[in-house]
Amino acid sequence: MRLEYVGSAGTIDFTQFNTQIYKGGFHKYEWGYKATEQTLGVTIDHFTKEPLTYEMTIAARGNQTTKENNLNRIQDITEQDVVNKTPGKLYWKDWYIDCYIIAGETYPSDDFFGAERVMTILAPYPFWIKEVKKEFLPVNREQGDAGGLNYPYNYDYDYALDTPGQSRWNIDHYAASEFQMVLYGYCQNPKVMIGDYPYQIFDTCEDGEYIIIDSRAKTVKKYLNNGVVSNIFDLRAKEHSVFEKIPGGNQLVTWAGTFGVDITLFTERSEPKW
Repeated sequence: MRLEYVGSAGTIDFTQFNTQIYKGGFHKYEWGYKATEQTLGVTIDHFTKEPLTYEMTIAARGNQTTKENNLNRIQDITEQDVVNKTPGKLYWKDWYIDCYIIAGETYPSDDFFGAERVMTILAPYPFWIKEVKKEFLPVNREQGDAGGLNYPYNYDYDYALDTPGQSRWNIDHYAASEFQMVLYGYCQNPKVMIGDYPYQIFDTCEDGEYIIIDSRAKTVKKYLNNGVVSNIFDLRAKEHSVFEKIPGGNQLVTWAGTFGVDITLFTERSEPKW
C-alpha cells in the first residue's frame, strides 16, 4: 500500500521499517452547514468544510545514526514546505491530500526499540483526490488508425477508440470533478463536447503545439514549438465556461477526431477509499 509524504524537497515513505507509520487515521471528516431557521427545524442553505487536522505517529527504528538521519530528513522535508507555503501531498493508496506537517514531537517508545514521532498534519483544503486520466487520440483519416501523441506527456493506461471523434467514458464518481484538459496536434478553434456541454478555444494549434485548460487554476495556456508559453485566457469560449466541472457517470465525448484530447480528472472525496 502506498503511504508516503511527497514534498518539494523529497519523499518520505511511511511503509519502510525505519520510518513506518505506527498510529494514525485518515478516515474522518465533518461537514458544516449554513441554515435558515424555520418554525420546525431549519432549511439548509449550503454545506461548508473547515480545514482538517490529522495526527500520525511513526516508528523511528535502527541504530542511533540511522534514527537521527531519518528524523532529521523528515524535519528538513516537511518544514521546507511550511516555510515556502507549498503544500506537500500525503498519499494513501491512490488518493492524496494537499497538506502541511505543522507539529512534531519525538520520544522513546515503550512498545519497541526506537523512538516514536508524533506529527500533526494540516489539510487546508480537506478533500482527498484521485487523478483519473483518459486520452482520446487523433485519428489519421487517410489510414484510418489512431495517431500517436505529439506533446511531451504520456500516461500508462489503455484507450479504445469507439468511432473517430466519439467515445464513451464511464466516470466512476458521484460528483462533478475539476480537470486539466490538453488539446494537441493541428486544430483550429478546437471544441470538445462532454455530454451536451461544449469546451472550446478560439485559436489555432499547429502540429507539435498544445493547449492546456486548467479548471482549478482557471488558466488557458498554449505551448508553442519555439518553447514560448502563451496566455490565451481571452481566447476561451465565453458563452459556456471552459472551466465547468466534468460530471460523473457515463459520458459521451465528441470532438473532431483530427486532434488529440487528454483529460485528467481530479476526483474528490472527504476520506480516501478503504
